[in-house]
Amino acid sequence: MSMVRFIPLLALVMAGVAMAQNPQPRPGTTRPAKPVPPSSEDVLLARFNVAPTTQGVRDFLAAAADLRVDEERVQRLIDQLGSESYREREDAYEALRSMPRIPVAQLTAATQSQDPEIAMRARQVLAMAGKEPHTQAVLAALRLVARQSIKGLAVEVHDVMKVAPDTACRSAARLALVATALPQDAPLLRKLREDADAEMRAAALTALHQVLADQAREDMAAALKDPSEHSRLIAAQALAEQADRRCLPVLAELLLSEDQATAGQAEMLVVALTGKQFGQPATRPAEREKWAAALRAWIDGEGRTAKLQHPLKMDVLVTGLTLVCLPRENAVVEVNASGLELWRAAVPQPWACQVLPNGNRLVGSFSTREVMEFDRAGRKVWSLPNLPSGPMSVQRLANGDTLVACADASRVIQYKADGSAAWQVVAAGRPADARRLDNGHTLIALHQAGQVIEVDAAGRQVWQLGDLADPQSAQRLANGNTLVAHATAGFVAEYNRQGQKIWSAEGLKTPLDVQRLPNGNTLVAEQEAGVREYDSAGRAVWEFKTPSAHASRARRF
Repeated sequence: MSMVRFIPLLALVMAGVAMAQNPQPRPGTTRPAKPVPPSSEDVLLARFNVAPTTQGVRDFLAAAADLRVDEERVQRLIDQLGSESYREREDAYEALRSMPRIPVAQLTAATQSQDPEIAMRARQVLAMAGKEPHTQAVLAALRLVARQSIKGLAVEVHDVMKVAPDTACRSAARLALVATALPQDAPLLRKLREDADAEMRAAALTALHQVLADQAREDMAAALKDPSEHSRLIAAQALAEQADRRCLPVLAELLLSEDQATAGQAEMLVVALTGKQFGQPATRPAEREKWAAALRAWIDGEGRTAKLQHPLKMDVLVTGLTLVCLPRENAVVEVNASGLELWRAAVPQPWACQVLPNGNRLVGSFSTREVMEFDRAGRKVWSLPNLPSGPMSVQRLANGDTLVACADASRVIQYKADGSAAWQVVAAGRPADARRLDNGHTLIALHQAGQVIEVDAAGRQVWQLGDLADPQSAQRLANGNTLVAHATAGFVAEYNRQGQKIWSAEGLKTPLDVQRLPNGNTLVAEQEAGVREYDSAGRAVWEFKTPSAHASRARRF
């Protein structure tokens, strides 16, 4: 069975620069991009003289946390917003909006002023809160701590967190705290376990487990009673990794969570810890209730003395949930094993998708040239607009960057979260799919060139599979072979490193995407047949089809 690392719930979140016009290389060849200019965040930190070192970031964050607001001066300026003199009103407005940190509390109170001029201008200044250059620099520094795992700054991050003016800064501070914590920070982290902010408690709990491991066991046990499901799940996972059966009743409770990701994570932990399936993978509430009831009965009986799995090994568990791009319907949907639609987002001509470890969905819109991230409630929480061409594949990388295949621009580009390009390569032949491999190389399907190529970090081609019929998608398998979807030829095939075809499923209806599942079956998105799952004999054993029947991409997770 394929073994994978368990995915932490609080993942670090840390995505272009147009390349100069160059003559196109001959089909199938690649070359690295020119050196990438500093990102906008790097430029912003340099503007505030922040050295990208531990001491440089420490000094800047300490100064930011100590930044005082002169409340008397702020009130004078607010009163001046109602002056009869236009010049005085403008001066007050400019002074307020230019402050290093906009005084949110006082301005919020001013929006209720009986003077309509004061109320209006207060609202205008408030709209800029969190966008001040200084606040943006603080945000960039916190992201730098998280991205580079700069250690030893827990106190400074905590101090900034207490005065963080907006949600983005607080969120970045939580992630930075997890990245920077050291064992000596345990007293601070334990104090934060009592914070009113549920996500702050979750961050502190994750950091405690990260820096103390087994020594934090009783902290984890106490957190099993946290009112936040997120914290309870983190604590249950930590205890499960230590084969501590105190986590089991909480996992049974979390199986009934209304949040699919939480319930699914709990299910995977139960299977890994007990070595038992308590039913088929459950996606509907009634199925989960049966699962939870069976688990509770086991806990009260056989589970009292049963040996738990240790060390914890997370076998890949297919939940039966599938994310599907439907270009003709301008939608991305998530369906369960019964074909029941559980989630939908309106996306113009979607042609790329991925489910992220935090439960969000990453989607590429071909017609609007944009990559979007949606949360589980269907809200767009991040976007990467104005791509050089429509994205045909997207992949969120472990460092938080996003890899995008821009087919019509003949480029594969790795974007940072701020939209700057971290890496890119010219790939003539219209790259329809690009995937970063475990060895740091990138696998690219060039459908017009009829090739699948592998390039290294410098953009040099190190492997090639040629003479293919319209390869639209390629997946590198655990055995080193490569799975390819041949669209116009109507088949998917597995090739070894020597280029020999060792397996295929024939007679398909324009396969555009392919994924080998842990059970050995193969999931295929077909342009004229929806999504089908084929067994090793090439027989269709599952399908999902909408009225349009047109599926461009599909991912089982």
